[in-house]
Amino acid sequence: MRPLPILALVIGIGVSACQGTRPPIAKDLPGGTWQDVSRAFDARVQSRFPIGSSEADMLAELRRENFMIATDKSDSRYQFSALRDLPGFPCRLFWTIRWGSDAGKISEIEGGHSGSCL
Repeated sequence: MRPLPILALVIGIGVSACQGTRPPIAKDLPGGTWQDVSRAFDARVQSRFPIGSSEADMLAELRRENFMIATDKSDSRYQFSALRDLPGFPCRLFWTIRWGSDAGKISEIEGGHSGSCL
C-alpha cells in the first residue's frame, strides 16, 4: 500500500475527531457565509426565546446545551450573554446569545455566530 493514501486517511480521521458538535439550537442551519449563518442563528434564537418568554426556562435550556452564561459588562445594551465555544480544526466556532431581562422575562435578545480559522 502506498504511504500517501494512508496519510490522507489518518489526517481525515484526525480532523473529524477534532470537530465538536453544534449545540442543538444551532443544528441544521443553512450554510453560506459567516454572516448568513449568523443571521439564521439570530432568527432561530429569537424564534425559540421570544421577547416576553421566561428567562429561567431559557437559561435551563442553554445550560443543558453547555453554553457558558455571563453578565455582560461591556457597554452594550444587553445585560447577559451565553457562549458556546466549539473547538475544531481548522476553524474554532462560537455561538453567542445576548439578552436583557425584566422581572424574569426576556426583554431583548440576539444570537450570533462567528469563527476563527487557521
